[in-house]
Amino acid sequence: MAEARPVQQPAPPEEPDVRGTLFLTLIFLAMVFGFWIIVYLMLLNR
Repeated sequence: MAEARPVQQPAPPEEPDVRGTLFLTLIFLAMVFGFWIIVYLMLLNR
């Protein structure tokens, strides 16, 4: 049979790590734009 569990305090709402996610997103976007700039310059200099 299911036993009654002791009443627990609700967990505090977790704050999402927005700054870390934003930082990683900016790094990813910088890498993508850098890649496209390199490809563009390589095609220009062919």
